[in-house]
Amino acid sequence: MATLRNIYVIGAQSTGKTTLVNALATHFERHPESMRSTEYQPKLIKEVARGVLQRHSYTADDIVSSKSRALELQRLILEAQCEAEKAASKQWYISDRSGLDPLVYARLFVGWDETSILIQEQSWQYLQEMMRSGLVIVCESGGEWLINDGVRLMPQDRDAWLQMHTTFCETLDGFSIKYHVLPAALGDLDERVEFALTRWRTVHTSIPRSITSQLRMSSSNTDNPSMLHGHAAYVAGAAKEAIGTYVSSDPSWKEAAAETKDGAVAEMRAAKEQSQDQPGKNETVGKVKEKLGGAVGCEGMVGEGKERQ
Repeated sequence: MATLRNIYVIGAQSTGKTTLVNALATHFERHPESMRSTEYQPKLIKEVARGVLQRHSYTADDIVSSKSRALELQRLILEAQCEAEKAASKQWYISDRSGLDPLVYARLFVGWDETSILIQEQSWQYLQEMMRSGLVIVCESGGEWLINDGVRLMPQDRDAWLQMHTTFCETLDGFSIKYHVLPAALGDLDERVEFALTRWRTVHTSIPRSITSQLRMSSSNTDNPSMLHGHAAYVAGAAKEAIGTYVSSDPSWKEAAAETKDGAVAEMRAAKEQSQDQPGKNETVGKVKEKLGGAVGCEGMVGEGKERQ
């Protein structure tokens, strides 16, 4: 049995994401034959972030006024996105935003050291694998959709708006998640829908359900050592150590951070030994490591990535 590829529509604020998601849903409702399948209509995953803001009494101002609240908000959004996707996993879905969004916002408004804590979350391990198996459309900023609805965080200016788009693309590259940029200049809604549909149809319209099951299982499997995971864990441990110095005199903060860093070092060593038995993968892994190392600010990771190429 096959399942249709999920579609993720992501990008900076006010780039027409929700409009496109609604238009795609309408298309599949009116043209079920286009799915080439007898399975369910796509489930829509929408308003995840807004729901978190309302349930936990957050406002957009919290993102810029308090780094600790901003980081906690993004963690809550990441968990909520994961719950929503798992709830929809029995059928295929179209998601307005993704698990990558909290990482991008944390990177821009909190910092990459703190963002590395989110990278360690099991929810992100699951979500990134689902994104890799789906179709990711990044709506480019710079069009005519920049409207303040009183809820979303608005960019300071046009340059900041364009920079957020760049950060989305850089973060996707860092995690080796393939994507398609929907140009802001393509303003006609029918053309934007066709842009997404063409890419959805032509690149593996359907994939075996067994493969998606394997992806979900692998996202929670931490038995295999990973250099990328190890580096991110080390950065997370360092961040915990720094945060603990400022917020608490309890020694358990530093002890927990030290354990995280020690475990990360052990994982990186194991991954390095394992990689020596797979020389054919070195160049590809090197490129990924160099990109992700630059994203998380880990010079050692960047250096090792270059050595592999």
